[in-house]
Amino acid sequence: MKQISGNSQINSLTGFRWLAALLVFISHFAPPLSFFQSGPPSAFIANGHIGVTAFFVLSGFILTVTYVRTLNVLNPKSVWKYAVSRVARIYPLYIFCLIVIVLQSTVTGQSISQILILQHLLAIQTWSPDASIAFSINSPAWSVGVEFFLYACFPFLLLMLRSFLRSFRGSVAVFCFGLAFTFVWWVMVIMNGQGDLPTFDPNSAHRWLYRFPVSRLGDFIQGMGLAGAFLNYDWKLLSQKVLALCSSISLLLILFLMSLENCVNSAASWDLLFVFPIGIFILSLAVAPNSLISSFLSSRTSIKLGEWSFAFYLIHVPIGNILIGIPNYEVDTLWATTWWISILVILVAISFGLHVLIERPCRTLIRKYLIGSN
Repeated sequence: MKQISGNSQINSLTGFRWLAALLVFISHFAPPLSFFQSGPPSAFIANGHIGVTAFFVLSGFILTVTYVRTLNVLNPKSVWKYAVSRVARIYPLYIFCLIVIVLQSTVTGQSISQILILQHLLAIQTWSPDASIAFSINSPAWSVGVEFFLYACFPFLLLMLRSFLRSFRGSVAVFCFGLAFTFVWWVMVIMNGQGDLPTFDPNSAHRWLYRFPVSRLGDFIQGMGLAGAFLNYDWKLLSQKVLALCSSISLLLILFLMSLENCVNSAASWDLLFVFPIGIFILSLAVAPNSLISSFLSSRTSIKLGEWSFAFYLIHVPIGNILIGIPNYEVDTLWATTWWISILVILVAISFGLHVLIERPCRTLIRKYLIGSN
């Protein structure tokens, strides 16, 4: 199993996190142009939620690359260090945003039940069958609960799959198992007649395929398998042009699938339809660091935006809803387009501030005092 030389591969994946967050943003706040209100462009906007699928596959990939050699689930010290690092990574900013939103609601006279606040403090809101609970207070935060679930599963998955992840063929088998898991889960939902239920129905495909944490194990395991493939094969033996072509083809496939009108809000669109090309795209970014796409995502600007992407993701709905309601504008006007771009810029600026003032310092302090590491 090779060692990673340099940071170019990881840098391109950091930049990709920003693209994933941006897709989620446009799915909630479409550009105010009539071009995006019908046909394939409208479908593309609606399917922007696939950015969340990218987060889960990417998590499996990055965690495996980072911990496959060092994490020993049978060693309490090793597990403690891993757990603290994961909590420090996302929980401080998540809690900060929750506190600010709850305080703002209190000031404006909008009461939030203590039980609901407790569910969010524990990041278990996404387990609720009631979508109004799962998406309450700060709707994008539901995915944090899924991430914590996947983080908790990772040491045990690594213990079970490590022998497979030591070889290229075994890693491919892990990837195929994750894909099969996603497919079988989708089949069960379809066979139970849940595929066409309304999105917010407690038994809908949206619940069981999109926001139910267990269903996302398939995405995560695929990411683990791809990481093993990345680590166990000498990709320099292959032509960089061929690898770059794979990157371009997988990206074009993602864009094409996003533009299919009949796939919007379908059971397959919540995960299965996109997870394979997303996984291949992630792997291609890692193995072809000199491709045009990887170089763009490895640029200093892309890396910075990727570092701020978690803050951007957490705040884009609560702050975006405030900003989007300030002006009264009509579609296809210069003012509307300018304001939409301004909202995006404002969100990026706030994300930068939160990353520098809250996310990064809290992460460093927690790691320093609980595991003695920066």
